[in-house]
Amino acid sequence: MKNPEYACIPDEVRHENYNLMIQFHYHSAAPDAVVTPEYIQRYSVRTANVREEGKSDTISIKIPHKSGVLYWKILDLYNRMNEKDLKEYRYNYYLMSIAHFIGDLSQPLHNYPYNKKLAGDGKVYESHGIWSADKHGEFDYALDAAYPLSKEDMDYLLKKISIINIKSSDDMSREVANIANSSIALANTCFKEKRGMSRKEAIGQVAMSVSLLKAVLHKKQH
Repeated sequence: MKNPEYACIPDEVRHENYNLMIQFHYHSAAPDAVVTPEYIQRYSVRTANVREEGKSDTISIKIPHKSGVLYWKILDLYNRMNEKDLKEYRYNYYLMSIAHFIGDLSQPLHNYPYNKKLAGDGKVYESHGIWSADKHGEFDYALDAAYPLSKEDMDYLLKKISIINIKSSDDMSREVANIANSSIALANTCFKEKRGMSRKEAIGQVAMSVSLLKAVLHKKQH
């Protein structure tokens, strides 16, 4: 993938079927949720046969869990990227997509209740959700005003990037869970203090996504 901006394409593609594809971009975890590899598998994609009104034929479609399948989708893409004899154009498509979703993973409010919708545990967390909906854009663009990063900020980013070794889907699942739990914890802190992320907090979250994406790329190269 020669142009990093290609990683923004999944945000455009979702509009082709918004109500289904938007759920790849988030998981509305309960505020007290602890994400584990087993947790991730509970929120996946199911296949359903749908009949159009007035017609006898059915079509088979994939329906994501209503609380979002961000974690599952990252694992799905990781596994696809590591298939044998993968064509380059498919690899680039999967890389573009996983880069985007790994970025979503470290945005705290992509892991948190939203508005008055059901969270992963089937409950509505109204105060958390309304706050989250109000703050979502602020969290999405938390670092926009800081670009290009100052030397101090860049040094901090590089310091926070860690080396992750991924050898299997199980390793990947654990790392996704770790970042999800960090994102939920930061969302809880910001909710309790009724604030957005600090610059250093935002950089720290970005560093986690960078670390994971580097590990995915390293795994493919070896």
